[in-house]
Amino acid sequence: MPKSTKKQKEKSSDFKKAKLKLGKGKKPANNAVDTSFKAHSIALPTQSIMVEKAGPTTKKHQSLSDLLSLLKHYSANSRKDALMGLRELFSAYADAPISNISTVLLACCKLISDEDGSVRKSNMQFMDWYLHNIPQKAILPHSATLMLYVTSALTHIFPEIRVDTIKLLDILLDVCPVIVVSPGPNGHADRVLQGYLSLLVGDAMRVEDGFATTSPAVVLSAQSKLSAVASLAQFLQAIKRNMSSDDDLWYLRGSFTSGKAYQSFVELLSDSQGSTSLVFMPETEPSLSPKDYWLKTENWTIEDIEHSLDFCQIDDSDITETDNGSLFEKAEKHLHRLLVELCLEYVPPAMMTLDSRAEPSTELRIVNATLKLAKSLYFDVHDSARSRRNYSQLLSLMSHISTYLPVMNEGDNCSTEVADELQAINLTYNELLAICLLSPPNSAPLKRDSIGKLMSRSLDVGKEISRVAPWILGMIRGRPTARHSLGRPLSAQTTSAILPTIWAMISHSPSIQAGFTVSTQLDILRAVVEQIQRPEISYATKLLLIRSLMSLLLIETEASYQGSFRPTRLPHTAGTDIGSSSAKDSRLKLFEDSILNIPKLLWELGDANPKTSRCLILYLLRCAQRKALDITNTTVLQISQRLIPFFCVQHPTRGTLLGPFVRFSGPNGVNTQKLALDLVLALGRYHINPPGSTKAQDIDVTNSQASNLLVSVTNSVANTVHKAYWESLQSRL
Repeated sequence: MPKSTKKQKEKSSDFKKAKLKLGKGKKPANNAVDTSFKAHSIALPTQSIMVEKAGPTTKKHQSLSDLLSLLKHYSANSRKDALMGLRELFSAYADAPISNISTVLLACCKLISDEDGSVRKSNMQFMDWYLHNIPQKAILPHSATLMLYVTSALTHIFPEIRVDTIKLLDILLDVCPVIVVSPGPNGHADRVLQGYLSLLVGDAMRVEDGFATTSPAVVLSAQSKLSAVASLAQFLQAIKRNMSSDDDLWYLRGSFTSGKAYQSFVELLSDSQGSTSLVFMPETEPSLSPKDYWLKTENWTIEDIEHSLDFCQIDDSDITETDNGSLFEKAEKHLHRLLVELCLEYVPPAMMTLDSRAEPSTELRIVNATLKLAKSLYFDVHDSARSRRNYSQLLSLMSHISTYLPVMNEGDNCSTEVADELQAINLTYNELLAICLLSPPNSAPLKRDSIGKLMSRSLDVGKEISRVAPWILGMIRGRPTARHSLGRPLSAQTTSAILPTIWAMISHSPSIQAGFTVSTQLDILRAVVEQIQRPEISYATKLLLIRSLMSLLLIETEASYQGSFRPTRLPHTAGTDIGSSSAKDSRLKLFEDSILNIPKLLWELGDANPKTSRCLILYLLRCAQRKALDITNTTVLQISQRLIPFFCVQHPTRGTLLGPFVRFSGPNGVNTQKLALDLVLALGRYHINPPGSTKAQDIDVTNSQASNLLVSVTNSVANTVHKAYWESLQSRL
């Protein structure tokens, strides 16, 4: 057979010459070896683990500069990891946070407006931890940088960034509020308030007759509203604290002719730790301040006049008060409508779902935040021109929520968290009610009668008091609930919140038609005295209650007092002729019982709580100085007899036993002991001519009984540094 064509082609292919084509290169030979190669380089400039880095590093060998550079990384995860690394680094090295505060704060401030939500959340968590771990004085130099980025983020185009910035403001208000609430052109309070208003009520436009507001650019969720309203209430409260110190007796301010007279009365009950004797001090020449330098010069010279003019400077406090006044005026114009809208939107649904939730609902928290905002906004009136408008706005707000509040019965299925939230709402509502009932301070055009007429348009005064009175009595006495079968004990915080309402009720004129009578007032006073005598009540609560009762006794002795309440006189009750002596005697007996319980408290306290003991002695001393203890003919005598164990007692078998008086130590303890000796002297002057006694025999018996206290004091100071001081006081009797 002939060979196949395939095999013939394979034989001829080995000797066949390849034809060259135009533009094609010469093909390599079959046995040619390719000796070319390719090389790639990998650059690792900052990730070598063999390099020893100077300074502190994290577990990943990242230094501070590495972490700060990663905060600018394009990846959100890298930025979050850098924030976690900063916290790890600063936790391991105590000196690192303060020494690098400038660079760290600047880098973190740039992340406030980060577009990634997880990065903003991590940044807030880190700044919360970081700012709480460095002193306030280290933050103040960087306040301009912080507030520049914060106020810029408050006006960001994205609403979620503005809401998250509110959380950073809460951190700053907690750590260093002074940089947030600083007023004036160089301060940040006005820009911060504008940020709040733009978020809650929209941008404000100035028109000819005032301000007009547009609708907000974005509809906020309930949770975002809660954060913004609660933060705004905290912001306004911080401004209040920055303007003046905390005042527990603010509800008495409207009962004085002037603010100066009220401040003098408050200072009468204030505890002055620096003085050694608050009663009898030797008369000395008053010291001259630098401002009074010219008083020491008989013949003035040009140099003396120039020296005096150096101190004629404008007080910054006046500027601060004016700036804060305009700030609150701006807030009041924009926020009243918001408060009404929030109450109408969230109060009804919040009250309908109390028993069905294990934790407070968002609606209930919004109601609480709204009432706190109203309290911060209307708590004080700065000038008489705005007082009537402010009170009119507050009364309008109260008329919308008085139907639902206070919540008398929280329900059997209500959880502990919901019950606590409800109690906070009730307490804030009662504080707002007290503001409505009391005369506004520094507002001469707005008298008490005008307030009554104004309130009658939107809120019935007498009916509202009679409706709230049972709730107040339940709070004082501890109303039994499903969770507290014996009633919740009265706390100091609750006491501070209900004292203004108690004063408003007992100082308001009773009305039979409204169901608010003298007996209701007596029930409230009786409940207060019962709490002072209960052993399970804390001493802090008892001190607040005693101070309020002592202030009621002392307020009648003030020449500048213009209120209608008098401890020794009952007011006229509309619709009846109840000026009976029995009701008057009952009220005086309640005041006497509260005073006679103070020596017992002093014995129980001993030296365990020197500050409380000092305050109790001070209250008795002030009442004795003002002759306010002669409630009955035997009140002062009973106080003197009950004070004997505080100094010294004679035991039948054990002899002389020294009381708590000798156990006070330290400079403050010495001052307290001298204060107690001054009290004994003030009480002794009562016994020289006891009130209500005309017979010489009665005077002799009273003075002989009072001498037992003097003997007890003499024995207690026999071997102490107070012996000479006590002898000088006895010479004054």
